[in-house]
Amino acid sequence: MSRLGRTLIPVVLAAALGAAVGSAGSDVDSPGADWKAYRSDGAGIEAWYPVDWSVVVAVDPKASDVARSPAVLQEGELHRVVFIEASEAFWPGRYEIRVLANPDTLDLDGYYSQFDLSDLWNGTASDSILAGQEAKTWVRWTHESLVREYLLVASQGAVHLLHDEHNSNDPAFREHEDVYHRITSTLRILPTGNTEADPKGVPHN
Repeated sequence: MSRLGRTLIPVVLAAALGAAVGSAGSDVDSPGADWKAYRSDGAGIEAWYPVDWSVVVAVDPKASDVARSPAVLQEGELHRVVFIEASEAFWPGRYEIRVLANPDTLDLDGYYSQFDLSDLWNGTASDSILAGQEAKTWVRWTHESLVREYLLVASQGAVHLLHDEHNSNDPAFREHEDVYHRITSTLRILPTGNTEADPKGVPHN
């Protein structure tokens, strides 16, 4: 985005960014009865999400699939799950977890360096802790919103999380912000990851 475009962003974004940097979910309570777990032993991940949100798990593409469909795996993705708020919401919340191939067994810094981060909001990524492991986190421009991303490297591949950092179109953003923070705090990397064993994953009550 141009320098002129950046000057049009409300000052409130800076405060929102400052509050979010650091270790993921360090002050978040455990989910209650209105949350349930999504677990994929094949992808080696587990995370909790609100019970009234839907779960979309991407599958291998077919010739007839629409490009960039949220339900279809993209090149380099071993697994992708998206948690989406009920469709009747004016601006539904959305949280995405991806497991990416790491054929060269790159470490965190090496894998992070492969991302095109020319659109970073604050010019750099921050060190963080995610699921008890070293991670990177950053904020970038995506169309008309700021998106928070996390990255860690595990035995099954690189785990990449995405959610809105700030979206001025979303009147319920503060509520969504709390949900995103709580999902991030519940991420677990399972001890054995084999994407062929359970490619879809299942919600668990």
